[in-house]
Amino acid sequence: VSTRAAGIISLVALLISLALVLLPGSKGEIIDSGEINHFYINQENNLTIVINNPFAGETEFSLSAELQSHDLQQPVPLPQPNLQFTLAESESDNYDIPFQIHYSGDYSFYISLVMNFDNQPQTIEKSWNFTFYNHLTVIPGSSDQVTFTGGAAWSLDGEVFVLQPNDNSQVGLIFGPIDSSVYSESVLEINHAYSLTTDAGFSISYSTDFDSLEKRYTATWHELTTLSPGSFDGSTILLLPPTERCFIQFAAAIGEPEIDPTWQLNWADVRGVTPKHELDVSFPEVNFLAYSSESGVGVELYNSGLFTQYLGNISASLNVKWQGETITSLQQSLYLPAGETRQLNFVPALSEPGIYECQLEIKVLDRWSRAQTCHILYSREQYLLPENGLSLEQELALPFEAAAILFEGDLQHNGEMLDSWSEDGRQIQHLTAGSEPLTLGGGESVVVRAIASLDIHRFDATSLEPVQELVPGWEGATIEFVSGGDETLSLQVVNKGFNTEIFSLQYFYAPNFLMQLEGVSEITLLVDETQTIDLTLTPQLEVPHEGGSQFTVLLEQLSTGETVALNHVLTYRASEIMVDELHFNRNGVLLGQSVAGSIEISNQGYPVSELTLELWLTAADGSRELLAFQPVNHLENGESINFDFEHSPVIVGLHTLQVELKGGATLINDQDAQFRAVALEQAAEPEAAASLPLRSTAAATGIIGILSAAYYFSKSENLRYHSFKLLLPLYTRLQRDRLADHPTRQNLMQYIYGHPGANLTQLRERFGLHNGVLSHHISILEGNQVIQSLRNGRQRLFYPSGFTGLAQELLITNDVQKRILEEIKVSPGVTQSMIATRLGMSRQKVNYHVTALERKSALRVEKSGRISRLYLLRLR
Repeated sequence: VSTRAAGIISLVALLISLALVLLPGSKGEIIDSGEINHFYINQENNLTIVINNPFAGETEFSLSAELQSHDLQQPVPLPQPNLQFTLAESESDNYDIPFQIHYSGDYSFYISLVMNFDNQPQTIEKSWNFTFYNHLTVIPGSSDQVTFTGGAAWSLDGEVFVLQPNDNSQVGLIFGPIDSSVYSESVLEINHAYSLTTDAGFSISYSTDFDSLEKRYTATWHELTTLSPGSFDGSTILLLPPTERCFIQFAAAIGEPEIDPTWQLNWADVRGVTPKHELDVSFPEVNFLAYSSESGVGVELYNSGLFTQYLGNISASLNVKWQGETITSLQQSLYLPAGETRQLNFVPALSEPGIYECQLEIKVLDRWSRAQTCHILYSREQYLLPENGLSLEQELALPFEAAAILFEGDLQHNGEMLDSWSEDGRQIQHLTAGSEPLTLGGGESVVVRAIASLDIHRFDATSLEPVQELVPGWEGATIEFVSGGDETLSLQVVNKGFNTEIFSLQYFYAPNFLMQLEGVSEITLLVDETQTIDLTLTPQLEVPHEGGSQFTVLLEQLSTGETVALNHVLTYRASEIMVDELHFNRNGVLLGQSVAGSIEISNQGYPVSELTLELWLTAADGSRELLAFQPVNHLENGESINFDFEHSPVIVGLHTLQVELKGGATLINDQDAQFRAVALEQAAEPEAAASLPLRSTAAATGIIGILSAAYYFSKSENLRYHSFKLLLPLYTRLQRDRLADHPTRQNLMQYIYGHPGANLTQLRERFGLHNGVLSHHISILEGNQVIQSLRNGRQRLFYPSGFTGLAQELLITNDVQKRILEEIKVSPGVTQSMIATRLGMSRQKVNYHVTALERKSALRVEKSGRISRLYLLRLR
């Protein structure tokens, strides 16, 4: 026992010895008094510490310092982090560790001191925490003095502002603007001295709308503090709101005190810590999520701090609750450089439509955090509303059995409310319909922002044919049978519910209107599936009757019994048999020649059978003859049939061909055309003079000489033709043996009918005739209206009688003239100035070409007062 007691005593003695060594001596702790010069960034600074030697003898010391940034999570470089020194017994000394801080925030100094006494090293450590600030000087600084009443004023004494009191006065001294939004917390420190009685009042306030010109006396001031009566000399600390334009006012209101108050402003600073780890978070309070959509709760993060946040620094979580219980929790992190924006998208797995409550929480390390509540409306479909919402001036009937309504105001409805939520004047209600469709109301003060369907079972069925109102209150699509072939009717069914659904289909129609229908009787649709159903409709061979017949598809959702009727009207296009063309090769023939032609008929409607085509001739004497009879067994939609015919008239005069198209005994369509038959033997021969006085003969001979000279000189077909027409009686007398040359006139007529537009030169060279002979026969043909002629410049052109053609078919080669003729064709009666404007050319140029075209008989000019209008010249 004595041995154990001795050991315990020795151990206690050792511990006491160590405690005496380590505990502070009479001069204090070994590491004592860690003080810094100031608390501002970007200025040289010092940490001053006092080291006391606790040992009974000279001791060697080795000091190491480390400055750690809480925000950066890394050390700040120090110019002299290590010191070596020796202290005598009980000696103390001060040591400075220089440093400089560049970012405001929280920092820690860590000191490690190694002491070597009697070759027995020992180590002790100590730390201090400091906050360093950004610094803005307010006083001294620019100021503005506003005197409201009386004669009190502020005066500047060096860098100190001093109040000069005066009875019944009110005066303010204003500094700013100051941007206090750059700090996470802005602190205003005012060093001042004042003496204040109850007959005066001193206050410090701020404003965000002060303007020395426009709002000098009307700015809104918010009080920061009111100074208490008495005397004070020191600093007052006040918190400033975060704002980009902050003005500080030192206001004095003085009554009639017995002792004048005093107030001296020595200096004032605004200090704060710039946010290093701060995010601006924005996301909608109400999120609409669609079934099976990749969209979710979108969160936008902006890094408004100074430092880049690496992956893992930011942690974001979304907890989703359904009926008060958490059903899922989602976490994300991201890399976000300073000054940039990134998106997070939380896509929760939800099973039922409804209103879900969410809790969003975002943290940046342990330096910043934010939590906020939001809601999810999980739905398959939204009701389309105006961008700025819908004011319920009139009641709104919804197509949903259950719906989530986001609104403002006092909403009225005829349904049952299952759940609700409200915040900042906005509300969400989960409503279900009763026996009547869900209807919303409440007047113009109620504004609906969003409506989402919460139906578990919901589908849409539509016809892909255009739907229209067929009769008042009854809509449907029209199916028209045109070609006689099958028609395809396409229906579309969309499952907008949250379950797989089975649908049955029934078809209702009149059998006499439809020969056959092919279509499915049942379909199965997965969630969010769309299916197109093609029905094949086979029409009757012939149009059953005029008008239409109803055709209805009844679609039933078997899980709920809900039905939708898709109405249609079946119609047949009426047969439209047309005589498209009755054409023959000539408008005038000689007796003995034949007229050949063709007839074209077509059907633009439903196929038709058992038609007959009859071709009748009504001769010039009024007699009527059936030239052709052609049965048409069947004519499809869009089909055309051609029939050729030929006829040789035996009676002189105007004949009419008529086509009659019949269905049974009913005339369906007809068309007629005319041609002229001519007998050359009937052409009137000019009577030859039996005898002429010698003087007349001599005169005629002189005229012949003059005109012949003109002919050879001018080389003009028009002059030749008219000259010989003038001298036909004389020429006939001289050439009587050629007057009855009927074969010649017949050859001329056949050539002109086959070559409309032939001129005199062509005819002369073709048949080897002299000019006089040719003019003689041409004149007889034209005089009997077998042919007609037209002047074209120097030429005379000949056409069959009754020939119709446009004058611009003449040889017009000039591009400008072609464009002018095209303008006249489009706008008959157009003026030259209008053509000049449309073609972008001068009126002089247009007038030049119009004159040339008039000479060519390509157009005619009609005067209307002082206005000349232009028309194309047609041959008739």
